[in-house]
Amino acid sequence: MLERRLDFGTAHWRDFADVSKDHLERIAQDYGLPRDMLTDCLDPTHLPKISRSPKVTFLMLRAYDEKSAEDATTVQELTRKVALFMGENFLLTFHRVPLRWLDGVWEDWEHNTKRATTTLSPMIEDIVEECLYTFEDPIDRAGLAIDKLEDNIFHNGQAPIASREIVEEAYLAKKRATLFKRLLRLTRDIVPSISKIGDPTSAAIQNLKEEADRLYFYSDDLVETANDLVQLSISLASNRTNEVVRVLTLVSIFLLPLNLMTGIYGMNFEHMPELHWKYGYLVVLGVMFLVEVLVFYVLKKKGWIRTHRYRAEF
Repeated sequence: MLERRLDFGTAHWRDFADVSKDHLERIAQDYGLPRDMLTDCLDPTHLPKISRSPKVTFLMLRAYDEKSAEDATTVQELTRKVALFMGENFLLTFHRVPLRWLDGVWEDWEHNTKRATTTLSPMIEDIVEECLYTFEDPIDRAGLAIDKLEDNIFHNGQAPIASREIVEEAYLAKKRATLFKRLLRLTRDIVPSISKIGDPTSAAIQNLKEEADRLYFYSDDLVETANDLVQLSISLASNRTNEVVRVLTLVSIFLLPLNLMTGIYGMNFEHMPELHWKYGYLVVLGVMFLVEVLVFYVLKKKGWIRTHRYRAEF
């Protein structure tokens, strides 16, 4: 277990990393933490929330894990949980592993020369703000990935393609963007309750609200774009299949009359007209050619044969 402490006059902040269940229960007894809040703290699947008791405020946050895998798509794979307990003169933070963004907040307050006269609520605001900032970089990367995916769907302005890999990438981008939106919405909903802890009219609270709204609407835009790309990828895959079927159908239409003629003249009857005719072979070939020209003309007139090439315009 890793533990550190900062004193603020009569108040203090204690930060714990990789704390055991038994040690957590002893800390809860020392500070009088409610049992239900302790249960929420131990729940590995808990999403952002805030709850209050007469003496303690409990805050659960989810921050983006910079060490998460590129194909991670679940809350547990993409984020790290941080639990905060705030009383009248103490702040307790619990997390599984050391977090670089939280270390930054700690160092800022460790070197704050006004710590002796500062209340704990500004620290809560700083922690929530830095937690929100952890999503900024992955959301930017997700946006770039979606832009690149859109370029890949229309392959350099040529005929659109939608391979299985592209569809899978579009679905992965959609799922990650949806997860970011969900977590940011839950964190955004916490901000009004956090404002009640300190001064609701402070500039820090207003900045926190604006930052939460900005990231939420950014992720919401990514979700809409990703949804459009998924539908576009599926549609292009379907169109590609239809194009293959169309080509096969055209080929069969051209071959059908030829097969009919060769089938008739391939029958083994003793008396057949033109069977021993000197120019019969050439005449049949000529008739076949004229039939194919007629078929081509009919299909072309009906618009079933396109001679122009598809080009995507940007």
